[in-house]
Amino acid sequence: MNAEIDLIDKLTEVNAMVSGLIEVVSRAAENANYEADAEEANFLYLVKRNLCTVQEQIKECKLMTVGE
Repeated sequence: MNAEIDLIDKLTEVNAMVSGLIEVVSRAAENANYEADAEEANFLYLVKRNLCTVQEQIKECKLMTVGE
């Protein structure tokens, strides 16, 4: 049971880091849009989308860990 709790704690920490990265990337994408740099903005939106996918996978891992 302790291993599951440790895993959930680590996943929570990683999720918080990913949330921070999403926030930074979102701001950078908005700045790129403001500066009319469409290529950079598109790249950053793609990075953001991938980070959101990582967050969803973290949530699924947490649910699977709790369900075991």
